[in-house]
Amino acid sequence: MNAKRKSMPAALERTRRRNGASASEHAVNALTQAIRDGVYCAGDRLVESRLTRELGVSRSTLREVLRRLGADGLIRLEPNKGAIVRSLTRKDITELLQVREVLEGFAAGLAARHAGDGGNRACIQVALDRIAAIRRDRRGVNYLENNSEFHQLIIDVSGNHTLAQQIRQLQMPYMRSWYFEQLKSADWDRSLNEHEQILLALLDGDAALAEQLMSAHIRRTRKLVEGFPDEAFDGEQPENGAGPGIAPEVLTDR
Repeated sequence: MNAKRKSMPAALERTRRRNGASASEHAVNALTQAIRDGVYCAGDRLVESRLTRELGVSRSTLREVLRRLGADGLIRLEPNKGAIVRSLTRKDITELLQVREVLEGFAAGLAARHAGDGGNRACIQVALDRIAAIRRDRRGVNYLENNSEFHQLIIDVSGNHTLAQQIRQLQMPYMRSWYFEQLKSADWDRSLNEHEQILLALLDGDAALAEQLMSAHIRRTRKLVEGFPDEAFDGEQPENGAGPGIAPEVLTDR
């Protein structure tokens, strides 16, 4: 599954430092991106000496970064073991999706109310055009990236920053990668169709329908996850911290 991992430099390149961003904020973004890209996978130990070198930060800054990622649920901080990328059980994922069903449904309803603000309609139309382009030519389509962009658009158009923060904490980057590895093309097609219907509801300004469709979309995802075989999930953590199906490539300090 993780035989060909991407490199930390690639993650750093995708998270160029924004003007005014502190060193710790940039490091949080870069390390989150590294987990998203598969540089570090569930069960991997995050070695301080390696990360300070790769991120270009001090040990004290790195420890602040790790505390923030721990608070966000991306990693576990264990005595005598340090930071380990968090693994998720079936129960963990089900509970996350139950909460997302409520919050993202609410976000879609807000987005429909704000669809006419600023350049929101144009952004929604771009997303619809992208779905049409995917249907025309599926070669080279990154469904994971397209899915992330769709959900991010809903959050952005909702205009509620507090809600956005709560949802982002529930959208585990590596969970999205794991989830899409389990899907078949028919699941992708259905997901695209649901995205399209939600976007059309936004353009129509139909808040009730947008909320209903988004909640149903997340609920279907939860039902799919509940139907995955046991081997797709991490159970109790083995001694090396890696779950079933995840290569036990525990990083060593070298």
